[in-house]
Amino acid sequence: MVETARKTGVALAIMFQRRLEPAFAKAIEIARSGRLGTIWRATMKVDLPTLIRRFGKRLLATHISDNDGSGDQHRTPGYGRIHWPPVMAALAEIGYAGPFNLEIPGARHPLMELRRLKGAHALTIARWLLSLAS
Repeated sequence: MVETARKTGVALAIMFQRRLEPAFAKAIEIARSGRLGTIWRATMKVDLPTLIRRFGKRLLATHISDNDGSGDQHRTPGYGRIHWPPVMAALAEIGYAGPFNLEIPGARHPLMELRRLKGAHALTIARWLLSLAS
């Protein structure tokens, strides 16, 4: 797959799920074509700033959400256990310029105004996070 991606100019991004598998990490580190990378998910149970620095140029996209440490809950950042300032500093340090995907569920409340307010709140938090990386 990596060879086909190289030939066609496509970058492959593989998303870590719950933990960083050693064999998978090794595969990314030895991919010589430069066309294999990762999507980083903020809910992984690892030292996120260290992980970001480790993969640096291989980080192709992010899924930004928070959690209480027990699983992938897609909470708005700040409503879980992730300490965001060091995470955003690490993204700035590696010069990350890829997608910053705020991966939180949409509002399901029947009142449209409450949905709008929830979305506006999430956008305010995303802007604050991005300000930490600039």
